[in-house]
Amino acid sequence: MTWFKNNSYAIVKMMIYQFGVAILGIILTFATIEKDSLMLMVSIYTVVFYVILLYMMTWEIGAKERIRADAGIVRFGRFDGIKLSLCANIPNFLILLLYFIGFLFGVFFIQKLAKFLQFFITEASVRHLGLDLGDLFFLLL
Repeated sequence: MTWFKNNSYAIVKMMIYQFGVAILGIILTFATIEKDSLMLMVSIYTVVFYVILLYMMTWEIGAKERIRADAGIVRFGRFDGIKLSLCANIPNFLILLLYFIGFLFGVFFIQKLAKFLQFFITEASVRHLGLDLGDLFFLLL
């Protein structure tokens, strides 16, 4: 808990950087949507800009940590950078998990939902065709 308390500022800062660069990427993509080559260059620029931001921030954190470790205030942690990055990427992992679940179940769920909604929308027109409710539920499957 102490490690998280000491590094919470850096974790939140990394999350804000990710959000800011994502917004920048979306804006630049919309601005260059007409030309594929320009969109590719903007995408590469956005990724390089994000990597540079993370490098500068992690270098700053590491430099401060090294000074405190050399002074004997804290012990030098070998995997602090990895833990910091994993904590800062929790929103990315959650979005990926939701996307994966949506990919696995969403397509089928959306198709079933569309058929179910179509049932309520076209119920009156189906009754005019002479089908009963059993036939309608069979169509949903």
